[in-house]
Amino acid sequence: MIHNIRLIKKEQQQTSRWAGGTTTQLVIYPEDAGYTDRSFQWRLSTARVELEESAFTSLHGFDRILMVLEGELTVVHEGQHTAHLKQYGQDSFKGGWSTVSYGKARDFNLMMKEGLTGSLKHCRISPAESLAVRHDAGKDEKSFFACYCYKGRLEASVDDRIIAIEEGELLLITYTQRTDFIIRGCHEQVSDAIIVQVENK
Repeated sequence: MIHNIRLIKKEQQQTSRWAGGTTTQLVIYPEDAGYTDRSFQWRLSTARVELEESAFTSLHGFDRILMVLEGELTVVHEGQHTAHLKQYGQDSFKGGWSTVSYGKARDFNLMMKEGLTGSLKHCRISPAESLAVRHDAGKDEKSFFACYCYKGRLEASVDDRIIAIEEGELLLITYTQRTDFIIRGCHEQVSDAIIVQVENK
């Protein structure tokens, strides 16, 4: 059962500076939650890393997944592991770890309060190609699906609605129980999408 469908356009996204570059908040949940006071359950953002060496903000009590969209990053978690990420490579880690990255890049970030689980997946969708999506929400609790149009233009079929997703926009669907929808390419060129799922464990 689908409870809410939101299309978040570029002008609704918030961009700010951080020590290593700029970050754009795509969506935060709940909508009235804040990032600085850590009152959110989960958050999606993109960031531009403009320094060769950048220290990550400490986020105790949160899990993180980072995916590189452009460039390359080497992510070093002190006393844990090191990840060398090229385009669409991803790394999962604890927000409270001491983390430093090396390299200039643009990345995509999912931050989740511990107790939630999530995933990121890159999909390359050709013109007129369809991607069928089926999700089962657990325990009748709200789960979340998001599609970020990184390159090109996409179209979603949800509950007999057709929703165009332009480059840089994010489609967010909140649902319980099983839900099905379709993402289609509708541009002369191949489109790139980042598919996100967040749910309770």
